[in-house]
Amino acid sequence: MKNSLSLKEERGAKVAELEALVQGAKAADRDFTQDEESRQATLNDQIADLDGKIANAEKTEAILARNAAMTASETAEDRDIAKVQRSYSFGKAIQEAASGRGLTGLEAEMHQEARNQAKNAGVATTGNLQIPIFEQRTVGLATSVAGVEQLSTLAALVPKPLIETLGAQRITGVSGDIKFPKLKAAATLHTDEATSATASPGLDTAVTMSPERVGARLDVSNQTLAQLNGSLEAVLAGQIADEIGSAVDRMFFSEVVGTIANDATAGTTAALPTYAELTELEGIVGDAHALGNNCAYVTTPGMRALLAGQGKFGTGSGQAFIENGQLYGYNVGATNIAELSNATAGVVALVFGEFSHAAVCYWNGLDLLIDPYTESPKGITRMVAQVYAQAKPMYAGAFTKLLLDDNFAA
Repeated sequence: MKNSLSLKEERGAKVAELEALVQGAKAADRDFTQDEESRQATLNDQIADLDGKIANAEKTEAILARNAAMTASETAEDRDIAKVQRSYSFGKAIQEAASGRGLTGLEAEMHQEARNQAKNAGVATTGNLQIPIFEQRTVGLATSVAGVEQLSTLAALVPKPLIETLGAQRITGVSGDIKFPKLKAAATLHTDEATSATASPGLDTAVTMSPERVGARLDVSNQTLAQLNGSLEAVLAGQIADEIGSAVDRMFFSEVVGTIANDATAGTTAALPTYAELTELEGIVGDAHALGNNCAYVTTPGMRALLAGQGKFGTGSGQAFIENGQLYGYNVGATNIAELSNATAGVVALVFGEFSHAAVCYWNGLDLLIDPYTESPKGITRMVAQVYAQAKPMYAGAFTKLLLDDNFAA
């Protein structure tokens, strides 16, 4: 494909030839000959055609130039983020926060950025060390320590709820209460042409996401903190992120499961559940028009292990409920959060749902209180991490559950 410059050069040659024809006739004080008339018409058509090609080529080149500039800008921004992630020292930030003398350098800049984000989101921070949400967005950056690839500390600090790994949507940069429309199963209707449309049932009550504090506490020996390096920082950061992630999961499953009361045994499958009882959950979600590519079961690790050891069609059938990590073709996630079980009643919930219809909102980054005093006689620094978040199902009928007796046997 010729570029606009080549096309303009070709057009210039055509114009020069046309101009020579005109000047030749003028110099001889005569009209065009028949051949010259024919050539003039041909040149006029060719020049008009080239004008169109030049205009299109210039538009294409302008689009490509803008895209190249945007890509270059994004690449530069990514490089800046990567530089920050490589330079940020979680260990230095912890030690400076614990000293009471305040943060310095890049760690102080990130702390102030996080405070500004929280203020703009309308939430209050109380800790002496803040990690901004912006710096948590690049989660794949790796550093090499002794030949091992690992996440950077800031990447490791990103909360890791189970529901996000199953497909829940992560939403950041929000402020105040957020309202989402909660669709009913038949929010859209089909009608024949020339037939009056039936009123749509429209939207159900809106889902309101409000910031709620979720947190975790870690007690770390001062000796460990004094030896923090890249790999130890990432391990400590990962532990904080896992704890925050579990808190977000508890928030979500408390919405889906509700309270498992001590008398819940009456509503459970007391013996080995049938395969039909388990797969019926898919039908419930399907009837709500909610089945998609992110459907999964979630239960406790113990119940998953029990199901994996039970015959799908009875003892000795040779087919377990869970095979290759899947039940009826769907992944089975497991978590120890209390919202999925009641030890007193011996009841465990098995949840099935389409996790793309779940959302997790974050109003701020990590807010950490580094407390070197409370456990100082033991040589321990207490770290309290919190974030304002909310996790809820966004679609009516996208999640359902079955209560199981955790002592069933074949």
